[in-house]
Amino acid sequence: MPITQYSGKNLLERDIVSKITKEADAVVRNKDVSQAWQASAHLKRELASMPQESIAPVLDSYRRITSKLKALALPLLDAAEVEHLLEHNLGFLDTGGEEYLVQGLSAWLASQPDNAVSKLKQKLQSKVDKTSPFAPKILSVLSDHNQGSDIDSEPAIVSENDEFLNAKEAGEINTHSKVVQAVGAKVRNTAAEAESLAHQIYSLSQTNSPEHGFAKRAKALIDSRLRDVRTSLDISQYLSRPYEAGGLGLTGEALEKSSQIIEDSYNRTHTNNNLKTALNRTVSEGPTGRFPHESTSQQNVDSGIISHRKNLSSKSEKKQIPQKKEAKIQIDELIKKEASQDIGIENIVKSSSAKQPLPSKPIQKPDQSKPKQIQQKPIPRAQTSQKPRLDDIVGSAPKQRPQAQVVGLSGEFKTIDLQDFRAAGGANSAIQHFVGKIKALESQSVADKMEAIDNFKQSPVYKQYLGIGDEGLAQGKNLSKALADASLNPDKMTQEEFFAIADLNSKLK
Repeated sequence: MPITQYSGKNLLERDIVSKITKEADAVVRNKDVSQAWQASAHLKRELASMPQESIAPVLDSYRRITSKLKALALPLLDAAEVEHLLEHNLGFLDTGGEEYLVQGLSAWLASQPDNAVSKLKQKLQSKVDKTSPFAPKILSVLSDHNQGSDIDSEPAIVSENDEFLNAKEAGEINTHSKVVQAVGAKVRNTAAEAESLAHQIYSLSQTNSPEHGFAKRAKALIDSRLRDVRTSLDISQYLSRPYEAGGLGLTGEALEKSSQIIEDSYNRTHTNNNLKTALNRTVSEGPTGRFPHESTSQQNVDSGIISHRKNLSSKSEKKQIPQKKEAKIQIDELIKKEASQDIGIENIVKSSSAKQPLPSKPIQKPDQSKPKQIQQKPIPRAQTSQKPRLDDIVGSAPKQRPQAQVVGLSGEFKTIDLQDFRAAGGANSAIQHFVGKIKALESQSVADKMEAIDNFKQSPVYKQYLGIGDEGLAQGKNLSKALADASLNPDKMTQEEFFAIADLNSKLK
């Protein structure tokens, strides 16, 4: 049962405290931020309405429960709750909560106004419990160097006489430093655009909520997207989440248009043209402009190489010229010599025959004897028969049947599809059927039970359930429209079956 359904004096019973603890662990394990925020606010409200004397025996248990829920829902908390968590509740967190505590604090800081972040960090640094094992990482997030504020300052210029870098390396560092300054400033100046988009989304929402609170929350969400803190899917989920749960409560066309507006702004802010323009501009300015001696030395090297090549080519030409002259003289002499002689057929024949005597071969008389006849063996005729010829019949190998794989009871949960769910006899019967199998596995081994639960998370029916929910949310559709969409729901899962799968998922713990 969800934590929000427990209320009144029932919260003081030890059995109820144990159940709420298990529910809180499940919420944290599934990283359900909205459920964690609702549960922590509900418990705080219920416990505040009771006398302090009555809640004293279970107070530490509830502080441990609410601390882990608040750590998960940290991006949705206000400043006072964040201060209280860092000052008084770190001792109630286990080591597994460090990851989402640090990530949530980073996301919360990113959603705050730029001009207030520095003061908030200083204030939170003074509130952090220094004895907590989480203190080092939390203080690292709250330190000024993590904000990246130095990106707007002047770029770091490396001296051309640096003892560890040559002129070319120093020039490259200075060039890219200017690129970072030019591009980073454009990416980080998002507050004004986020403010404008927030009021634009408020007009689209047609909500009854106060504009100031709505616009403030919308601006924080938009700013976190423009800074790459949240993805487009995260933003869609926050936009469609109920306003009371930390979202904006948008649906239908308002949700679709708002998501498109934010993504268009994100694409403009993070376009590659800013980087290309800044890079081209800075490359044209230096390192040649910053280090004149580098270009001079490079020109000297190039001119030396060219002159060396000319020397090599001139030497080779000098060697080749005498050879060409000698060959020409020999050819001229040969022409003069031939011209002085009589040019006739006899002379040509004599000269050619004198120079190249033909080899003499003995003349063989033709052989007038009769050629010998080659005896050929008679080729036996093929025997004809009236019987038809039968070719050999080659038998094909018998097809082997696929070997049956032995699947244990826990392995069955990995193959559950919607047909299996329906074959169990309806939604409620299916829940009882599969929960009964889980209990049977638990009686054998806790490891088998946990394996079956993990297998169910990989089953076709669970993937289909998640796909309908995620795609429907991303496209701004409510559940009934998502189930009616044949592309999302080809097996025609009903609304009753959808909620039954969700109920079964909550009970498999």
